[in-house]
Amino acid sequence: MKSLKQIQFRGTMNRPATNQDASPIWNCWRSRQPPRTNEHQLKWNTPRPFSFKPLVFQELRSEPLNTSPFARSPTRVPEPRSGHRVVCDDSNLYSFGGYSQQDDEYLSQPSPINRQDITRTKLFKELWCYNFAKQQWKLLPTTGEVPNEAASHAAILYGNYFVVFGGTGVPFRNSLSNTMRICDLRSLTWKTIETTGEAPNPLYGQAVVLDSRTNSFYVVGGTTGHYFSMDIHKLDLTKRHWETVFVSTGDTSLEPHPRYKHELAYDGENIYVIGGGTGNTAYELKTVPTFNLKEMEWHMLTTKGSLIGLPNDTVSRFPCARKCHGCIQRGDDVFICGGYDSKNIFMDLWRLHIPSMQWHFLTIQMPMALCFHSTCITAVGCMYVFGGVTHLQHSTRTNKLFKIWLVVPKLKEMCWEALLHYRPDICRQRRSSLLKSGIPNEFISRLQLQ
Repeated sequence: MKSLKQIQFRGTMNRPATNQDASPIWNCWRSRQPPRTNEHQLKWNTPRPFSFKPLVFQELRSEPLNTSPFARSPTRVPEPRSGHRVVCDDSNLYSFGGYSQQDDEYLSQPSPINRQDITRTKLFKELWCYNFAKQQWKLLPTTGEVPNEAASHAAILYGNYFVVFGGTGVPFRNSLSNTMRICDLRSLTWKTIETTGEAPNPLYGQAVVLDSRTNSFYVVGGTTGHYFSMDIHKLDLTKRHWETVFVSTGDTSLEPHPRYKHELAYDGENIYVIGGGTGNTAYELKTVPTFNLKEMEWHMLTTKGSLIGLPNDTVSRFPCARKCHGCIQRGDDVFICGGYDSKNIFMDLWRLHIPSMQWHFLTIQMPMALCFHSTCITAVGCMYVFGGVTHLQHSTRTNKLFKIWLVVPKLKEMCWEALLHYRPDICRQRRSSLLKSGIPNEFISRLQLQ
């Protein structure tokens, strides 16, 4: 049996033998073909053959929505940033917030920057949308109560709502939040959610996870810039009521070290804490702090090393200690990528199987070393990585967007990608024409046609 990486799907559009055998989709494609030309022109006009490759990072084209020089306000692409958060569905990626500066003060410790550095910083209180089919960015014209604390916040996608919690403004720690704000992605209106109960302290760098079965929103850890927390709070999204689940005592023999810039996984009974650290420390991943919601206790679960590696090489069989990494969960598997340990930025990719606590090293490197980036995954198993810091000393940031299929999806998803590859102009067709061509509505809806 072939491994996941060996599986490839190659698509070609062979012309049917007769018009009677031609499908509506083929006729739609054939009717818009350019006139025949010479071989030299065909060489440059014909797209390269489509090849579906799982477990391969691809850099996505990042084009503005309107590049016309005659437009009153041409839309730009997002500026390079870090400390932002992205979420996605099967059609779009949404990115809110982020931060940019010219030095490495932000990376060295979670503390305020001095006055001369303030003139070189930028906080992005903006919401962007990237449509996967069109491969276009769009700055969404939101209104209402836009969050002021737009760096190192937490975010989830809850139905049609982009949910933001916590975070900091600049200078760091001078403006912290424990407020939940949501943006209705249909009306593009921000509003503050009024809650009852005892909310978490205003922090940044906290991690959150959603229990979609009970509509419970868990918040773990974070920092004020002075001290670090490992408290756990739960918000009932239906009743909008906060509940304190656990308060740190400081006894690290019974509970994990307080931290920020960690990530979470969840299986319905346990909250798993993946990495994280403090200003100058990153915590290792050989053991995973796990909070059992029934017992209301912490457990330190020992993981198993990756099976890939030399027999006596125990170091490389586990991910290095890290914080500020990307992390997504798909079923029983948690994937982490990048991050840094206060000295080095990583570009590796690992998978943790939760039931067995087994690490798997994936022999794939990210296109560049990244930390303070953000990741998300679609329901069909495609992970996206956006932004982040690429160089520590110069505090260089990027606005590049990458994708990687972590699974082999259904054939219809591969066919959709092949169709977009051969017909990039499909986004300019009418919905009625595409439906008549036989394209399923579930894919046409991803185009956001008028």
